[in-house]
Amino acid sequence: MLNAISKLHPYENDEHRRIVQELIALGLTPSGNLYIDKYKLNKAKEAEVTEFSLANPNTTIAEDYAATAQLEESRIGATQLAKINRLLLGL
Repeated sequence: MLNAISKLHPYENDEHRRIVQELIALGLTPSGNLYIDKYKLNKAKEAEVTEFSLANPNTTIAEDYAATAQLEESRIGATQLAKINRLLLGL
């Protein structure tokens, strides 16, 4: 896809090509301007970091697992469906 885009709009340098490739990989449309594309890429990376950051960084993995297990137990319909599936599949 980058080849098709570069034929329409030749990018000046390798840095801009790399930025455009990363934008396309993230599903964003490049603008054609190096500085605007760099800004878009930085904002997208910041959004990814904040999206995947932990809500409470002081918790341990065991506490996270316990909280997840507690949430799963509270979903009664999901656990019942899992039990039915186990019975039907013979597990």
